[in-house]
Amino acid sequence: MARPNPTAALRELERLAADPEAQSRYAAELLMSERRARLVGPALAALGQLPIPEARPALLRLYADLDADGTRHDAGGGFRAAALRALRPWATVSDLPLLERAVTTYEFLPPGRSEEAAPIRAAGLVALADLDPELAGFYAARLLVDVYTSRLSGEPGKTAAGVLAARSEHLALYLYTLRPGQHDDVVAECLRHLAGAPDPIARELCARYGPEASEAAQLGLVDMLVARPDRALF
Repeated sequence: MARPNPTAALRELERLAADPEAQSRYAAELLMSERRARLVGPALAALGQLPIPEARPALLRLYADLDADGTRHDAGGGFRAAALRALRPWATVSDLPLLERAVTTYEFLPPGRSEEAAPIRAAGLVALADLDPELAGFYAARLLVDVYTSRLSGEPGKTAAGVLAARSEHLALYLYTLRPGQHDDVVAECLRHLAGAPDPIARELCARYGPEASEAAQLGLVDMLVARPDRALF
């Protein structure tokens, strides 16, 4: 595919919005060779709406290209995370090395050298859980307590809590609620998945995350209690 005029390519993507399948096919064609951010973003957005198997080669190539120097061409990992989400329905066991690399990707950006690759780790973990739940469980346990969990989004800790909950690893979630220095949003996600906790534990969590707790934690606690309406605590 010849390198398109960006304006014309964006117009074509917009024109095809009424036909999502055709739009996704065009997006996949763009991503086979296109690396300009103004086109990569919209193309990935189209594939995020309707992932198609034909896009798999383009997504793998895009990820490899961006990952070669992520801090330069994909600062923050947004494009790679989107590529992983679009790839997820069509991922195979041959992609396990890529996904393991994703869940162990850390990138530190200037000027403060803050770590910004949390979206990649989160997206990689979700895809990994589809292919190898046991392996994903081990990575999720590590990412739940990742010291580089984003202070803004709570990722990849929130995603890790969901993966562990899907494996009924409730003890790990409970342990997180007890540790010092937790992230409020991650605590909230853990609480949401502890609705089945024994009554004494649920009462303890109510006391711990009562009026003095953060708003996020309190919302998680409310969700936990709503999910157990037939089990009075007090």
